[in-house]
Amino acid sequence: MMGLITTIFALSMFFSINQLIPVKISDDFNTYLRAIWQRTGYSNVKLQRVEKRLGTDRNQR
Repeated sequence: MMGLITTIFALSMFFSINQLIPVKISDDFNTYLRAIWQRTGYSNVKLQRVEKRLGTDRNQR
């Protein structure tokens, strides 16, 4: 029980400090993450089209 209280306290301190001192990420890393997000979106759309074509789309059942 004491470990749980300590963990909750540590996490709340961590999040409160992050609110006061935000972490800056570089523009290169931000651009890299956005490119991954776009490719993931494209892949999901393509997969949905293939599932509809094959008739294996779970949402259509």
